Amino acid sequence: MKKLLALAAAAVLSVTAAFAENQIHLGLAIPVQSLTIEYPLKDLDCSVAGCDFAFDYTHIARSGFTFKVGFDSGYISTTSDDFSKDYSGSNFAFGFGFGGSVIHDDRFTLSVLGSFGLDLFTVDPENSAIDDGLGILFYIGPEVTFTFKFADHVGIFADLPLLYAAGTFYPPTLSSDTTDSYTMAGVIVKPRLGVTFAF
Repeated sequence: MKKLLALAAAAVLSVTAAFAENQIHLGLAIPVQSLTIEYPLKDLDCSVAGCDFAFDYTHIARSGFTFKVGFDSGYISTTSDDFSKDYSGSNFAFGFGFGGSVIHDDRFTLSVLGSFGLDLFTVDPENSAIDDGLGILFYIGPEVTFTFKFADHVGIFADLPLLYAAGTFYPPTLSSDTTDSYTMAGVIVKPRLGVTFAF
């Protein structure tokens, strides 16, 4: 019985090793968002840019099927010709991706995924009497990831998602005010670059 269990465990481990690779990506992301906020009197165009810490876990099957889950978090700045000043803030994104790896060997991986998720960002008016504004975006779109391993378990990666986003913007208000909300939509481009750990 012990021999059968040992053989079964060895078979499971060998199948896992033969059919899959797992990658952890750690790096920096440069989010750039071009958004339109639909205010009642006039649509407002704004740009959001910043610098994020990026993390994801990616699983690549031998067949090429690939999925990932990850998050980004960091600092952003919001600018617009329609605003009286620029605003700083923070953002957090969490998402999934499913697709395939058209190249997957001992050194190179090229994956094409369909990605979707949630992106949150704040707008800080730098005034203690005024609450931060909040943007809540749901996004979807294609994503391309390239990985080069210069050793068996370590390498570098580059990632480029091109995403359509839509959601709601809650502008900064006085704490005693009722917060109105407005529809918001646009495009997110978020190049990432960093280190890969494979196992």
